[in-house]
Amino acid sequence: MRKSHFILTFILILLVSINGLAQPHSKVRFGEISISTDGLLKWETFYKGQHLKGHVEQFRWNKWIVISSFESLTISDKKGETMSDDTLRVFLSTGQNKFRIVIAEPSLLTSTDITLNMGVPPSHEPGNIIKTDSLLDLGYTSHYEVFDENGRTMLHGEGAIINVHSLPKGVYYLSLDKGLMEFIKK
Repeated sequence: MRKSHFILTFILILLVSINGLAQPHSKVRFGEISISTDGLLKWETFYKGQHLKGHVEQFRWNKWIVISSFESLTISDKKGETMSDDTLRVFLSTGQNKFRIVIAEPSLLTSTDITLNMGVPPSHEPGNIIKTDSLLDLGYTSHYEVFDENGRTMLHGEGAIINVHSLPKGVYYLSLDKGLMEFIKK
């Protein structure tokens, strides 16, 4: 009984110490984060140290995509804490635009999501399959990916008009900010 009590005590101490190591105290914190309607994303960070590395992600096609990396430069040092003020020009599409900042060094930290709505994209009737031989006019600005019938990405980018002239004839799927549609390249 005494040996099992010792083993349980040892396991409990081990679990507490592992849990303490798994959750280090972050030396980084975010200040104000904002985005303007002209696509200027701004954020402040406060940390101890000389540099800060990370990246900015945008939520597109139901996943987070890294759109830019950064290394912050020191702006001011108050009470042992370094402050940096960073900006990034981002592409805004019609509909919901969602971004977040991820700090990788000196410790991992992700900001809350920042969202900006830029109007409502016109709806596409699912029963109408578009047929084209050169250009797809979306009627609004969007991020897009064009897939073939095997799911391979054939084109991707951002804009209101997509040039599909270089694609072979066939059926394709167009993933937009607001959903998926089908078209036929003649």
